[in-house]
Amino acid sequence: MTKPIRIAVRLPDSAYLGRILLGALRAAHARKWIVSLGENAPAHMLRCGIRGIIGVAASTPEPREYKLAGIPFINVLSEGNPDCISSVVLDNFELGRVAGEHLVQRGFRHFGFVGYGGTVGSARRMGFEETIRPRVRSFSACPVAYHNTPEDFEAMADWLRGLPKPVGVFAVDDSVGGSVTEVCQISQLRVPTDVAVISANDDGVRTLASEPELTSVRIPWERLGAEAVGLLDQYLQDGVAPTPIVLGPSGIAVRGSSDIVVISDKEAAAAAAFIQQNAHRHISVNDIAEATTISRRLLERRFKAVAGRTLLEQVRHTRLERAKQMLAESEQRVSDISRICGFGTRAQFHRLFHSDTSTTPEQFRQKNRDPKSLGY
Repeated sequence: MTKPIRIAVRLPDSAYLGRILLGALRAAHARKWIVSLGENAPAHMLRCGIRGIIGVAASTPEPREYKLAGIPFINVLSEGNPDCISSVVLDNFELGRVAGEHLVQRGFRHFGFVGYGGTVGSARRMGFEETIRPRVRSFSACPVAYHNTPEDFEAMADWLRGLPKPVGVFAVDDSVGGSVTEVCQISQLRVPTDVAVISANDDGVRTLASEPELTSVRIPWERLGAEAVGLLDQYLQDGVAPTPIVLGPSGIAVRGSSDIVVISDKEAAAAAAFIQQNAHRHISVNDIAEATTISRRLLERRFKAVAGRTLLEQVRHTRLERAKQMLAESEQRVSDISRICGFGTRAQFHRLFHSDTSTTPEQFRQKNRDPKSLGY
């Protein structure tokens, strides 16, 4: 009988690291591996026959100690450590780009960024700034990331009050996003009417603790853990250091902190609001025009000028965004989602969805929700 492989996973069981841990455990158990938690000393791990470890390289003991003991270390969330066999990291530039695209599509032209330095914060900011650049009228970065002191609170509050309104703010992660909405609430700035906020990581309780709840860029945390196990498996089989894996975001959880469409033209804004409320119905351009006080032809010209889309393109975009959210968050059948979101037929839904995402609705759901797609 073949002796089962035993590995160690060194990750906390809370917040997003807990979700990475969950993905790693499921992937390891699918391979019939034995997983040990918290056994960090290399000498002890060797005595126990542990073949490899998955964890964060910044922890102690460091990867070099495992390397000297002949135990391969797969690093999560950071790369470039020569003592690690390989790594699974996030595409933080793409994450910032997705956040910027969300605010641009909502009609914002004034933007702010709240975050910290370092590799992660800088990459997210760069992706955000590059995306908003073609449509930006103003951009400002907050001088502080949190309000840990009264002085920090006043600095953030002064910065927020001084921004042109309405403004779309990207907070580098959910902790920072919660800091922004709290300062807004105490300073009597309306969210999202005055300040719309999108954060990143979609870290459970932190997004729900915000008032209103935080819109956040989703990250496939469980997949990150599963991919780390896959890299270790690959190394144990062929002894060759596998190529690091870079994972992008898996969508946006749209919540109250950014659920608004900003359009300066009042008639175009009325049309956008009508579409937002009625896109699930079989509405026509004439139906949309009737929600305004101008002719269809004039509305079409003005809406395209300020929104960058035709009215029908806006209807299609709104339906697709709602469908993506339902695919990621619900267990409803694809045919039901197609109907609920207002698509004429399932075939039409598949065609438009593939044109927008280069994937099918089923594949999108599998990537964003189904652990079985990762082999565990």
